[in-house]
Amino acid sequence: MNHCEEEDKKEVDVLDSFCFKNIRSLILILGGINNARKILDKKIKVVLEVLSYIDHTLTITVNQCQSVEKLLEAGKFAFRAAYINSRHYPVPQKAKKFQQPVALFWFDGMGMVDTETVLAQMAKEGYRPATIWELLFLAIAYPELQIEFNIVALGTVYHHPDQDRVFLLYFSQRLPSVGEDTYKQQWRQNTRFLAVPKAKSK
Repeated sequence: MNHCEEEDKKEVDVLDSFCFKNIRSLILILGGINNARKILDKKIKVVLEVLSYIDHTLTITVNQCQSVEKLLEAGKFAFRAAYINSRHYPVPQKAKKFQQPVALFWFDGMGMVDTETVLAQMAKEGYRPATIWELLFLAIAYPELQIEFNIVALGTVYHHPDQDRVFLLYFSQRLPSVGEDTYKQQWRQNTRFLAVPKAKSK
């Protein structure tokens, strides 16, 4: 080992010693190795949750002049929930066409997540849950998304006699579909939730 290599090794040894002493001091301050691990695990989990809340940001064209039946045709769905029709969801009286930014929320690392948690986090980030209209326009604009994961719109709730239902995009037998599921439930980890930025108050 030459002189330069010896000096480099000394610097590494000093740095290792310094790092070890500081880590040991930090562990003692945090109350021991077990307590330190618990604290760090919580911090890491929080960071992962914050990073993964919004998975995609997109823009869709919303044309409220089109009936939901027309949208179902345009989406070329293999299966369609029976409750999606103009009787339940008529064209608005003041229908208009506009560009709408949307986001897909994803709760990776949290396991199964309940509806209340999803809605609370959307509100915290300045979003509202999307409606059936926005869900259908997303399917038309980005049909490839539902191949990857189910996409739920929590903003339109169908009050079924048995239990409240919401609508979602999914892929069945290699074909795009729009179905319904229970509103209040524990959602699987791979589910995405469509959301829209809340209108800013003037």
